Amino acid sequence: MSKTLIRLRDILHTLKQKYNLNVSTIRTIYNIRRKNKVMKYVERSQIQQLINHLCEHTYIEVHRSCPDTDIVKDLLWAHPTSIELLHAFSRILIMDCTYKTKKYQLSLKEIVGVTST
Repeated sequence: MSKTLIRLRDILHTLKQKYNLNVSTIRTIYNIRRKNKVMKYVERSQIQQLINHLCEHTYIEVHRSCPDTDIVKDLLWAHPTSIELLHAFSRILIMDCTYKTKKYQLSLKEIVGVTST
């Protein structure tokens, strides 16, 4: 039921109707859903999961990794509609970097451009 995006309270209600002796709570449903998600992704690293999700949702994705260690150095992704807009309006480019925190002073976005002039 969870895979078909049924609300948790409806799942619980259905279970209580089907099984009279069921003593599950909404917390039980949450825990089972979380356990299923963890088991689904246990074999992949976080970067593998990200790249898999990007491919599933037809994002354009390009990454470079260090050949010796397979550590990802650069990662770029864009929605196909964004690429179409870029082709239509090639003089205007807006890039968004929404990663903001005081704890980590990391450079999330670096842009290097080369022109003919």
